[in-house]
Amino acid sequence: MNEVMVAERAEIENEVSPVVAAAQSLVVKDATSYTQAMELGKVCSARIKLVEEKLGPAKKKSYAAYQEIMGLMNSFIGPLEAAKKILSGRAYAWQKAEEEHKRKEAEEARRLAEKEAEAKRKVEEDARLAAAERLSNEGMKEQAEEMLETPIVVEVEEVAAPAPSVKVQGASIRENWQFEIEDVTRIPRLYMTPDLVKIGKLVKALKGETNIDGVRVYDAGTVAFRS
Repeated sequence: MNEVMVAERAEIENEVSPVVAAAQSLVVKDATSYTQAMELGKVCSARIKLVEEKLGPAKKKSYAAYQEIMGLMNSFIGPLEAAKKILSGRAYAWQKAEEEHKRKEAEEARRLAEKEAEAKRKVEEDARLAAAERLSNEGMKEQAEEMLETPIVVEVEEVAAPAPSVKVQGASIRENWQFEIEDVTRIPRLYMTPDLVKIGKLVKALKGETNIDGVRVYDAGTVAFRS
């Protein structure tokens, strides 16, 4: 803050602080204090006008400079943000397609492993039936029955989980679920927001005669002060 602004602030503070202190300490309890409050309110309005007059030009100049800088920044940042969005969409689409491709590969490998295991089990079952039949023909029925009752165990080749996605330091993929309204009439009341603007307009028009279920209308009157 430069010296000019420091001096300006001190001058304004000398004009404003006493008025604020007087307003905070004043208790309206009779006609005299009521009149004092009204007069002090007018002084507050005058001081507000004073502050706007003294600091308004500097504010306007600062805001103009701020807008110029923001405009320059946005002229570069806007295209970069758009470029990021394009890259994000394309990278995310590839990532999901790659995950789906690997999932299908794993599923197909699992199916083939199960099919191969079933074929091995069938071969083992046929061999066991043939061996049991030979034992039975040779008079060893108990051994044949025991052989048939023994469970056939065929290990299914374990299928490795899909390989992890490509990792790039400083960048990451994350889900970002969105929504859109398909039928507003089917949305549960829990997710509906009252139209505060519409209610406000009706209250201002009808005042105390407003009748809206679930809405309490009251007068929060104020006093207008002119400087």
